[in-house]
Amino acid sequence: MKRAMENLLAHRRMIIGEFHMAIKKQNYNHMKNPIQNKILTGLFILLVWSCTDKKWDDYYVSPGYLKDGSTFEVLTKNPDYKEFTSLLKKTGCDSLLSRHDVYTVFAPRNGAFTGIDTITDLVALKKTLGMQILPSAVFKAGMEGSKLAVSGKLLKFATTPVGATVNSILITKFDTKTSNGVIHETGNVILPAPNLYDAIIAAPDLSAFKDFISSSYKSIIDPVNNIKIGYDTLNKPIYQEPVNYIQSSEYLKVSHLQDEDVLSTGFFPSNKAVSKVISDMLVARNGRMDLIVPRLGKFHGDTIVGGRFFRRDTEYPGDTAVLLNDLFTSVFVSGEIPRLTGNSNSFTNIAGNRFTVTKDQVKTDARVASNGYYYVLDDVTVPDTFYRKEFWFLPTPKVQDPADSTKTINNPDIIYSNEANSTPAVLGGYTNFGVLHHYISYTGKYTKFNFTKVGAMIDFIIPYVTKGYYKVELSYFPASTNGIVSASYGSQQLFQDLNTGTEKNNRALRYCVKDMGTINVVDHGPVQIKFTCTNSNLSAFNNYYFCVDYLRLIPVPAP
Repeated sequence: MKRAMENLLAHRRMIIGEFHMAIKKQNYNHMKNPIQNKILTGLFILLVWSCTDKKWDDYYVSPGYLKDGSTFEVLTKNPDYKEFTSLLKKTGCDSLLSRHDVYTVFAPRNGAFTGIDTITDLVALKKTLGMQILPSAVFKAGMEGSKLAVSGKLLKFATTPVGATVNSILITKFDTKTSNGVIHETGNVILPAPNLYDAIIAAPDLSAFKDFISSSYKSIIDPVNNIKIGYDTLNKPIYQEPVNYIQSSEYLKVSHLQDEDVLSTGFFPSNKAVSKVISDMLVARNGRMDLIVPRLGKFHGDTIVGGRFFRRDTEYPGDTAVLLNDLFTSVFVSGEIPRLTGNSNSFTNIAGNRFTVTKDQVKTDARVASNGYYYVLDDVTVPDTFYRKEFWFLPTPKVQDPADSTKTINNPDIIYSNEANSTPAVLGGYTNFGVLHHYISYTGKYTKFNFTKVGAMIDFIIPYVTKGYYKVELSYFPASTNGIVSASYGSQQLFQDLNTGTEKNNRALRYCVKDMGTINVVDHGPVQIKFTCTNSNLSAFNNYYFCVDYLRLIPVPAP
């Protein structure tokens, strides 16, 4: 190419030299009309150049694949792809491959569509053809990882000793270039694989999982297809009637079951495994059905159900629903795991917790989905925290008499020792010009206990707690007349010398929450936390008040 260009330039210099010699021989007056001279000179050079035998195209030869045409034109010219091109025309995909946009096509040879419905379901056929097309140019050297096909599903590449595969289909011929892409030949059709969501819906032994997903959908206001006509007193938008709603599942957003561009592995519990997990919850409640909390609606007062406290006007889906949500969230792991190694495999699930799968629990080998892999398990190992929920104690001095609903009795779950006593629960707040202003807290009230002296003790008893480890949390209301308190669980010392009056009360003050320590409840049953007055702060003036909002046991993993 370099030598040809040098010859071309030499040829041009020779023509220009001959032209100037002709001008001199004719005594042409250059100075008389210089502009006309320049124009004639340029025209003469172009005329001579156009008459030469050598053209520019003889020195720059365009690639042959540009002359062969678009991807669809190249496919049409090859009789081996006659069936494929006819189906592209039938579904309108031919126009896609005739545009200037760049595509990669995995072209199946004739006969590859045998056994595939190419007549009755054009929608499914178009989705299948979309699996053969990538919206970018991918050559053999770049076949790695995964890429989204125009069908919206992933194509996964893998290398073999003889070449490469796409979704396990062998590529038999590579890198046929076209003016708008590249063609690779395959012996078989790349069929659209089900994603993880599709796999659950289609499997009869995963019907419990399917039912859980269906129940996770909620109707939410469609923010796009509604017209705002104003705002209410809480600054929430008011929409024009009728209000449009859409179905949304927060669980599907977290699990990525339907997301084709997020690869993950699912360890799906079969109906047998789900039934066992629910049965184990009854065992964890010491076999007592009355300790399994059912679903609670929104409209109720502060209540204790199954030994657990529920704040007024708060909904609760029920222990079984919470258990299943924990279970089905725990069984997903980010990334693809095509095989398990060894008898026991431990992973970090999407909730950030460890999840263990043993060989004996696996019912099936890894199954391929378009967005990952999945295993079916007939048994599931779940952390004991699945069965241990929060337990609350509200220090109400008086409770309803179980023998007579019109009367109240002293709360049997509060034990006073060495002259300690209490006053009724009061609203947290301060008085300004005779008006009570409430502080912000969880319950909005507290009970004022009086130790009366150093050495007095008060025991709070939570009637039922599932065995395991718990963090003990105390919410209290500080005041300048409070004393110094230490806590214990049996022989175990918890937080010692808590100065409950250090933070002096003021209008902006909220309830204080203190981590009292961690306890190990070794058997199902009641938990008793003792508070002892060990001293008084400098401003107590011999008053030893202890203003308690609540006591809470929060499940934690075993150390």
